[in-house]
Amino acid sequence: MRSRPVSFYVGDGWLNYLRAVGDRRYSSVTASVPGGDLVSVSVWTPDGRTSPASGYRAATLTGRESALDEDFLYLGPHRGYENQMSLADADSTVDRTVAVESAIAAVTREASDRGLAGTIIPYLDTADAREIDDVVSGSSIPVLLDPTMTLDLPGDAFDDYLAGLGSKGSAKVRREIRKLASTGLQSDHESLAAVARELGPLVSNVQRRHGVDESPEDCVRGLEEQAAFCEQEAVVFSLRRPDDGTLVAASVYYLGVGSMHSRMVGIDYDLARNGEYFFANIYAPVRWAYENGFRRIELGRKSESTKRERGAHPRPQWSVVVPTVGVGPGSADTAKRNAQRLDLIRAELPTLAIEDVPHSWIEPAVV
Repeated sequence: MRSRPVSFYVGDGWLNYLRAVGDRRYSSVTASVPGGDLVSVSVWTPDGRTSPASGYRAATLTGRESALDEDFLYLGPHRGYENQMSLADADSTVDRTVAVESAIAAVTREASDRGLAGTIIPYLDTADAREIDDVVSGSSIPVLLDPTMTLDLPGDAFDDYLAGLGSKGSAKVRREIRKLASTGLQSDHESLAAVARELGPLVSNVQRRHGVDESPEDCVRGLEEQAAFCEQEAVVFSLRRPDDGTLVAASVYYLGVGSMHSRMVGIDYDLARNGEYFFANIYAPVRWAYENGFRRIELGRKSESTKRERGAHPRPQWSVVVPTVGVGPGSADTAKRNAQRLDLIRAELPTLAIEDVPHSWIEPAVV
């Protein structure tokens, strides 16, 4: 089995899938590390064929309100997926700081060779953004992006998760679980390859309800292609009718080191009436996470209020701009924009934690 990356979306399985389906934006850059070791990172460039999904605000990655900038090389994933800078296999002995320095130097050379203005490293958490900012010696201030929702699991068992919700929150979740149990639906975890053809039409249902016109056939094809490259890291949490085994709801999760990433959900809206979405997408994965040694679940963006009610908390994400030469976006302008953006985010998500954010990245008055 492959070593899992810290973040699934910068691992070999996902990137090989993208290349196989013709996403030529992606390529790899290999960096030499003192001592003879090598680390490999994924980079990509916009090509104008596809626009980022609504809500991911890719236009703000450079700190400018414009189209996704084609003058830069992008290091890591796209569309808001957590970029935890997995620069080497999980069992590698390569020192992380040295690996980060070597990788950024290699990618900067690659950007220069391509005649690009620099490299953008998007969707970083605060700790990784600080680490990279130190490596690039503050050539530009990181740009504040939309937050992601993360569920950090306390203790060692599902009851600890419930206790962490408080009395009101745990009572709500217990009611939802009892309601689902009364339906007799059978909960299980399955292989993505085995369930792809059944799940595709249900994923299409959810996509269309949220304004994305993907046919059942497109969704089946996408799931089968993902299974071909990512089966080892995939878990499907399913709910089936006990009489005939009909799939009513399911979620697809991908696994990193210590973290699980919610990828998609499928629902049969004609059959689902009793909280199947929350059970398949949160409660079943939480129980499985405890049983299999995972303590962090990345739920991604959107639907913040419903995720907060079930224990998730918002975390800021950042984009670091590494210019090929000179300096990146103006520090004062970026800090001012970060401060304005922080005010807007906090108006909706007052629990956003920024304790570890350097004052120079935002206006001190708002800390």
